[in-house]
Amino acid sequence: MNGVSENGVSKNGKKTDEEKIGVGVDGSLIQHYPHFERTMRESLRSIVGAAVERRVEIGLAKDGSGVGAALCALQALKQEQGQQV
Repeated sequence: MNGVSENGVSKNGKKTDEEKIGVGVDGSLIQHYPHFERTMRESLRSIVGAAVERRVEIGLAKDGSGVGAALCALQALKQEQGQQV
């Protein structure tokens, strides 16, 4: 899971040096994975550096699993129809 967030942050982190970067995390992940945010931030620092990591705001994404499933279905439909991703 961290890899997905880190990839998005590494791509977005280079836009400007001041913009905040929002990362939504499924509520059950935060509730049931001890020290999730700390672990994610440590991983981010090692990949994108401390300056970018400090700009990341980690928030609770309500119904994250449902939203993720909907995004996957949309992506599959676009690929099936031959649309640019």
